[in-house]
Amino acid sequence: MRNMRGSSRCTRVALVLFVLLVLLSCDVFAASYDIAKLDSNTCYIRHYQGQEGELDIPSTIDGYRVIHIGNQAFKGNRSLAGVTIPDSVKSIGESAFASCPSLRSVHIPGSVTSIDKKAFQDCTSLASIIIPNSVKTIERDAFSGCTALTSVTLPDNLTTIRYGLFCDCESLAGITIPDTVTTIDVNAFARCSSLTEIIIPDRVNSIGEWAFSGCASLASITIPASVTSIGDGTFIGCESLMNIRVDQKNPVFTQTQGVLYDLQEKSLLVYPAARRSPAYAIPYGTLLIKEAAFANCPFLTTVTIPESIITIESSAFHGCTSLANIIIPASVTSIGSMAFSNCSSLSNITVDPRNPAFEDIRGVLFQRKQKYLHTYPAGKKAVAYSVPGGTVCIPGYAFAYNTSLDSITIPEGVTRIEDMAFAFCTSLRSITIPDSVTMIGSSLFYKCDRLSRIDVHEKSLAYRYFQNTEYASLLTSGSASAPSAVPYPQPAPEAPAAPAAAAAPASAIYR
Repeated sequence: MRNMRGSSRCTRVALVLFVLLVLLSCDVFAASYDIAKLDSNTCYIRHYQGQEGELDIPSTIDGYRVIHIGNQAFKGNRSLAGVTIPDSVKSIGESAFASCPSLRSVHIPGSVTSIDKKAFQDCTSLASIIIPNSVKTIERDAFSGCTALTSVTLPDNLTTIRYGLFCDCESLAGITIPDTVTTIDVNAFARCSSLTEIIIPDRVNSIGEWAFSGCASLASITIPASVTSIGDGTFIGCESLMNIRVDQKNPVFTQTQGVLYDLQEKSLLVYPAARRSPAYAIPYGTLLIKEAAFANCPFLTTVTIPESIITIESSAFHGCTSLANIIIPASVTSIGSMAFSNCSSLSNITVDPRNPAFEDIRGVLFQRKQKYLHTYPAGKKAVAYSVPGGTVCIPGYAFAYNTSLDSITIPEGVTRIEDMAFAFCTSLRSITIPDSVTMIGSSLFYKCDRLSRIDVHEKSLAYRYFQNTEYASLLTSGSASAPSAVPYPQPAPEAPAAPAAAAAPASAIYR
């Protein structure tokens, strides 16, 4: 009997210890979660403090049903490798799992209807994701920067691929876009460098700016009949793109030998970067060369611009590193910022002397009426340059990417020097800036690492401006710069200031 009583006592003690252990575990478990109550029955997870590798998020915490993963709830957790979200959850908040570098797998249940912006941004180990059909909206940048992502299953009722949704997913080689999608937004697949092909469904009507920019492995693409809007720079940096096909029923776009035009062939939209032909003649009748239309086409040495062209937009020929010459016909009246920037083989720009808006002075492009220096060719080999007298403005990126210039002298009369005017001039050592300058833009000398002297008057605006920058030690107070020995033809005494040069979007600058 005594042994039986002893055994019973031990059993009771063990049972009590087990219950205490369970209660203690629950307290520790609950302590890992900071929740906010929504009502008497539900809550959301505000923050998770645990260090579990594999985590099953509970459907209830402290008796409250979890229906939402809050903003930044798991952000930056370095231990989390796998997550199972319970079927009580209806929505995943902004940056909820962002920057979890070890996160490899996530189970999203069929109860979830929305995924907020940046929810899984920069989860650099996430290899695959299946998004259930219950999800109606996935907000911008939700999976941007998921560099290991190779497989994505999207819900079959999605209507929009949001801004930057898969931007910088550099391992993503393919993806099926649901037939319900009508909009592919700005930067949606930008810099998906492994993406080799993509099928655009027949219901898509809009493709946003830079949507496929930097998709370096994309070899061809077909524009369906439904697409009526394609943003600027959509295919910039697609260095493997050989052809663009367009459905013959498309009411807005067409292609000629794989080059994308509007239906009337008045606007040249995209010239595929991987085309090997060294020369291209734009058909007569074309009026407009769109933004970044020829950008980063490394094989082009010559482009013939017909007399019909009126407008050449920003970055139109940016990065055409083999382009050796360009002739601007008399018909051109508008040339955008950076139109010929980083064309490292381009040493001269020639303008038809009949052109009323532009002219070339010793191979440098100038705007006539407003007297501003538009483009100093990146491939020009001179080591010193004096801007002609009578010039009033040096617009953004005017000298950018020239790697030969050692010194630049700017004459009296120049009043504006705009953003990044001398950016990437890697050989530039000295520059003279006159007292007449009253406006100085930002990042003038970006990546001008050899710059050692800025010659300005002590009382000038330029001196005061640079005193408060990293260039203060380079300031040298000298005499006012004399007008250039090469005067600007027929200077106008009261020439109006040039309009601010439009800065090219970051996505359009591919060095």
